Amino acid sequence: MKKAQKFCPECKSTVGGFAFCPKCGGKTEELTRIEITSGETTDSHSENSTQLALWCHLAPLLITVIAALTSIVAIGFFLALVAWVPPLVIKSQKPNDEFIVKHAKESFNFQIFWLITIYALLAVYLVFGIITLGIGLILGFLIILLLIIPYVIFVMVVQIKACIAASGGKEYKYPLVLFRVMK
Repeated sequence: MKKAQKFCPECKSTVGGFAFCPKCGGKTEELTRIEITSGETTDSHSENSTQLALWCHLAPLLITVIAALTSIVAIGFFLALVAWVPPLVIKSQKPNDEFIVKHAKESFNFQIFWLITIYALLAVYLVFGIITLGIGLILGFLIILLLIIPYVIFVMVVQIKACIAASGGKEYKYPLVLFRVMK
């Protein structure tokens, strides 16, 4: 289990998890914000915040993987429709934690964008198949193999990158999101 970082206000240094500074012996405080000499600030997020931010991305990733594996039996198509729910629930539970809210909004927007994209492509595929009396379904299957499968792999890779960023306490912006529903 990761210990909270401590800060010595007397000698202005981080001292790990010690209750008293090993350099000067002063009482330490839990590190939440460090003032850097150039005037910039850097935030150290609590373990709970980074875990919840991680779950904003990890839960939809797990849903995506399960949906991709079960899409053959049509359960995956319906399961993929709920990938946006975990970030929304996490955001509603911690509305005052800006780090969690940013990750939840970004994950929510990405889930909505890729769901709309995938289902729009599926609708075009079905309409094209009906118009061409089934021939388009066969040709479209090849297009699906060439477009949808790499797209799903891309979705999984960027979600893994987002999980890594969230667990490291960093912000993450998903690439190629053309619109954001939640600002």
